[in-house]
Amino acid sequence: MGELVAATDLRVQPDHHMFGIGDQTAGFGGRAPLPGRGWLGVGSSAVLIGAAEDLVCPALRLEYWDGEPPTGPPDHEAQETTSLLLPTGRLALDEITGGAVPDVFVLPPGVYALRITCWNRERVRREFEALCRGGLDWDGPEFEAARAGLAGQERYLFQFWLQAPTSALLGSTGVLIHPGYDRLGITDSAARVTLIPPAEAEPLTVGPSSVLIPMEHQHGRPALRMESWNGPPPAPGPDHPGKQLRLHLPSGRLDLLHLPAGPAGVGEISAGMIPRIFDLPPGDYELRLTRRGSEPGEDARKERQLIQFWPIR
Repeated sequence: MGELVAATDLRVQPDHHMFGIGDQTAGFGGRAPLPGRGWLGVGSSAVLIGAAEDLVCPALRLEYWDGEPPTGPPDHEAQETTSLLLPTGRLALDEITGGAVPDVFVLPPGVYALRITCWNRERVRREFEALCRGGLDWDGPEFEAARAGLAGQERYLFQFWLQAPTSALLGSTGVLIHPGYDRLGITDSAARVTLIPPAEAEPLTVGPSSVLIPMEHQHGRPALRMESWNGPPPAPGPDHPGKQLRLHLPSGRLDLLHLPAGPAGVGEISAGMIPRIFDLPPGDYELRLTRRGSEPGEDARKERQLIQFWPIR
């Protein structure tokens, strides 16, 4: 049986009957779907909870265990166990339009089992509904005192325990690609690329410090995310096979190039350049390029490219 390592207690302000917990640098696919008619939405790196009421603040407890915790008392209203990838381990509290509260809990990076247990959801919903129908002035002290008395009665317990450690995600950036370009280029600023060959069907390196990526532009503006890891990131799933390359980055200052399908000279390269879009320590890197799936609530036809860098040891 596991032992409790760390814990923290929070009060949550739901919005649109929701709040969430997740790795605060979650990337493509990391966002959780809306709970819908249920009470829980699960992404790869975050969860969304369907709270009973917006105007009553639930209590939230986060726990980190060194193994699977005890099942707990049997009087809970609902309980689910899932798995999350937490590439930084830095958890943020998502209060929807209220914004995110960063670093509410910090764990070692890894893949975690997460057991979520809740109490008193329906009771708080019924009692608050009765309060609203009771004829009290919503701006009066009696209503406010009764509402305050319900705060913290709806309770959620999040229990994390490590299933597998992973490399750590160190930094990331994202950009929407301009329409009308057939390729992207990622190049080290010190490489001084002056001529780029015509388009190929697959990603390819141009010299030791640049890579070209074909784009499909199926629908809308493609999204590009770049990540820096301290070691090999978790392997992509079978639905998202990746292409792996090696680059030498003499300065570590990366420029993004928007390129036409044909040969590109200095003029075309300069016209489509966004300089210094991402910084890495100089050195030799593995690069994994992966086409990713859609985010919850977004058009599945939108193209998403993920580039992950990690140093060659």
